[in-house]
Amino acid sequence: DTGSLDTGSLDTGSLDTGSFDTGPLDGGPACPAPPSTSMPSGVDSLTCEEIKTKLPAAVADAKRCNCDADCSKEVWRDACKCTTFVNPGQEATPLVIALMKRWSDKLCTTICPLAACPAPTKATCVPDPGGGSFKVCKDG
Repeated sequence: DTGSLDTGSLDTGSLDTGSFDTGPLDGGPACPAPPSTSMPSGVDSLTCEEIKTKLPAAVADAKRCNCDADCSKEVWRDACKCTTFVNPGQEATPLVIALMKRWSDKLCTTICPLAACPAPTKATCVPDPGGGSFKVCKDG
């Protein structure tokens, strides 16, 4: 009698690894970067005018990217609530989100152009058009 061995059953569960772009075939960086978790301080004390001034600069910083998959977070690009895509892994992105929330919470308003904002559906990571040595998310 060789007997029998009860191996039971092993539940390996499921692991959601998400999806990501591994970058260029030459071994470039994996994308997207993990979202930044640092929350900005001092946003609660900003006036509407200060938020309006700070938002475009914060958006510009949040647009830095390594590959197309980085450009996945849609945010306001200005106080008129026109949207753009940024990199959720950039340190400036939580500031952009906090500024948008503060603008809404304070019921801030501004005069906006009559023309509707173009509504981007995606963005790609391209060399900085300003000549910088980095790439930025360009809406498409």
